[in-house]
Amino acid sequence: MIKRVSLVGIGLAAALLATAAPAVAAAGIFEYSTPDGVAETLLNPTDHACYNIDASGPATNRTNRDTVAYTGQNCEGGSVTVHPNEQNPNLTARSVRFTR
Repeated sequence: MIKRVSLVGIGLAAALLATAAPAVAAAGIFEYSTPDGVAETLLNPTDHACYNIDASGPATNRTNRDTVAYTGQNCEGGSVTVHPNEQNPNLTARSVRFTR
């Protein structure tokens, strides 16, 4: 009986691992400028993860996801959306999140 329970438990664990969704990422690059004029990029950012940044100036969303840019860190505060293949000529943001 103990062997059967162990095998069932192993089978259930394997099934759960097989069906777990891997982290999905936006394909592409999000480019932005810092207040000092330095160009920064986020490459293939993970969907729905919050990235703290310091953006002030032009930003271009070259990903396949909407980029929601927030005025506060940790994706809090007011927000503006930069759609795929669009540019915001004067983005001021402290954090961003990529959504479908």
